[in-house]
Amino acid sequence: MVIRAEQMRVFTQAAERRFADQMVEHLRKLFPRVSGKLGEPGLREVVQSGISRAGEYGILRQRDVGRYIAIMLMCGPNFDSKPGSGPLYAALRDPRFTGSRARTEALCQAALRGLKNRTVRTGRRPNW
Repeated sequence: MVIRAEQMRVFTQAAERRFADQMVEHLRKLFPRVSGKLGEPGLREVVQSGISRAGEYGILRQRDVGRYIAIMLMCGPNFDSKPGSGPLYAALRDPRFTGSRARTEALCQAALRGLKNRTVRTGRRPNW
């Protein structure tokens, strides 16, 4: 059996839609307040943006992409583009982290440290 490029594209699109649907449901449970503020269309937009942006950093595995999107909700939608976000910004650009899993693990560790420190100092979370 031979799968043509067009068939593969259809399969890929269906898998991406399924993943996005699963992420929306997961994020609703994990972040109910933010999800409520964003609403269905806003949450879907965050998921689509997160999938695309994670890919720019070589984060491609679904689990890793999901963690990247969760960090977006915890740290703010543009955390990856602000040099002032320190360790998060650095983890995404550090050449030592070459694979999806390694880069995501470094990003998660930086996010946990950053959130802990920010909460201790200011008591604030990202404004959605």
